[in-house]
Amino acid sequence: MLFLSAVILKSPATDFDNTRPVCYELSMTIECDGKVIEYNKPIDIYRLMEQLSINREVYLPMVNDRLVTEDYRAEKGDSVKFIKVVSGG
Repeated sequence: MLFLSAVILKSPATDFDNTRPVCYELSMTIECDGKVIEYNKPIDIYRLMEQLSINREVYLPMVNDRLVTEDYRAEKGDSVKFIKVVSGG
């Protein structure tokens, strides 16, 4: 006959509550014309501009203070800004 036994060890009580997640979900912040919104999924800039109805001829996309093209994929934790192009003559 084969007998299996299990020993359950209890750790001493601590102030640490391990039932809560340790990491936090990051979101990207999007700023356009003074409005700030948060977005939780990675997305291509051109799709983001379509969803937010931002005119590609009027605004330039910047991610983390760098000018990017519309095919750039913004990830969680990024800061996206749309800068209005002003011209005159």
